[in-house]
Formats: sequence, structure tokens, C-alpha cells
Amino acid sequence: MTFFGGKVMNVLGVFGHSFRQVFGNWRQTLRISALLLLIMIIGQQWLIESVMQAGASQHPSFEKSLFILVFNTFILPIPMIIAAVNWHRFILLGERVGWLPRIHLRRDVSYFWRGIVITLCAMAIMVLGAAIVFLFALAAQEIIPNQTAEAVLLAVVGLAFFIAVYAFMLRLGVSLPGAAIGGATIRDSWRATRGHWRGFALLTLLAFLVVLPFVAVSMLSIQAPHDLADDMVVVALKLLFAVPTVMLLLSILTTLYGHFVEQRALV
Repeated sequence: MTFFGGKVMNVLGVFGHSFRQVFGNWRQTLRISALLLLIMIIGQQWLIESVMQAGASQHPSFEKSLFILVFNTFILPIPMIIAAVNWHRFILLGERVGWLPRIHLRRDVSYFWRGIVITLCAMAIMVLGAAIVFLFALAAQEIIPNQTAEAVLLAVVGLAFFIAVYAFMLRLGVSLPGAAIGGATIRDSWRATRGHWRGFALLTLLAFLVVLPFVAVSMLSIQAPHDLADDMVVVALKLLFAVPTVMLLLSILTTLYGHFVEQRALV
């Protein structure tokens, strides 16, 4: 039986393996992620409040807007990158951390740069795909007179486009653990995962279900009052959901890299 031959059980096997990595090594999971994700969530809360204040202002400052952009792009991802690199190295190299995660500056920079490349590739696909969907929508208006049928068709096409883009990102993302350990490149990982689109599409849907609770909490937190007590509750709640969500997603990438690139068996 080929791995990712389009059968759901194989995809669930990847998910189950990743789940065991996170919760079977819960001490390392917390040591690697808890503090760093707490820092990132506090930064997100500050960013949300700053954006809301800038939006409410009649004369938003260019300097503040620029700082928010730089903060969101280059500073806010740093804790996440450090956690990701430590986790990949722990799973693939057996490199444990103490009470504080380690900083691997060269590998962290490499991880950040590879993430930028993957994001730019995904954005290019999104623009191209959005143009195709738009043209399809125009054609559907002329061909299908029933508005309900047209809406259903466009929803199906939109969902297929969403899955395709994120499956593409997931396949590119398999190379990220390679950046963390100085291993395979994007090209190497792309070749290693050739012919497994159906599996990546199914895994994309599973990953979406994993992220959904955290996204829901994040959206609800925006509506919460922004005083100190409420902010502390929001941060604690987001951290509670963020740790298992983020670490599970990182473990999926690690599992895919280990199996496809390093030819490790799923156990």
C-alpha cells in the first residue's frame, strides 16, 4: 500500500502519529512552546489594539502604521519560528531542551526566509486562482439562469480552490523542517512528495478542523472589552488553544518530512 494513495486511513495515520508526538512528549511540548507562544499572543493582543486605535483615528500616523506593518511581518513571527525550529530538531534529531528553548540563529533565519518564499509562491497561486474563479463566475452568470444553482456551484468551486491552494502550501511546507535541521531544500521536498495530491488535500481539511477552534477563540476575543483583566483572560484562553493547535500542525510537517524526505516509517 502506498503512503497517501488517496485512502483516508493513511492520512489519519499521519494525523495520529503527529498527535502522539505532541501529547506523548508533553513536557518537551510545553517547554518548547508555552513561553514563546505566550510572548507571541501578547504581541498579537497589542497589535490588535493598535490596529483598532489606528482605524478609529481620523488622522492615522504613517510612522505608526509602518511600525505595525514591520512588527507584524518581522517581529511577531520570531517566537513562533524559534518554537518551530526547536520542535523539528527535537523530533528529527532528538535534541531536547531544558526549561527554555534554544536559539539556533542560523537555522531560525533560514526558517524565516523559507517561510517567506513559500508565502510568496502561495500568494502568486492565489492571485492566479482568484482570477480564474472570477472569470468562471462571470461565465456562470451567463450560462446558469438559476441564482441558487449558481451560488452553490461557485461555493463548490471556491472550496475546491481553497483546498488546492492550502494543499499546495502544505506540500511546500514539508521543506520547513529541512530548514530547521539544515536538511532538504524546497526542491528536494517537492520531488519527494510528488504524486500525493489527494492525500495533501485530505490532510488540508483535517488541519483546517484542527485550527478552527483556535480561530473561533481568536475571533471572539476581538469582541471582548479591552481592559487589563479581560486581556489577561483572553491571553490565557488563546494560549490554552494555541499550544496544542500550533504544535500539532508543526508535528504534521515534521511527520511528513520524516516519512517522505528521510524515508522513515510511521510507527
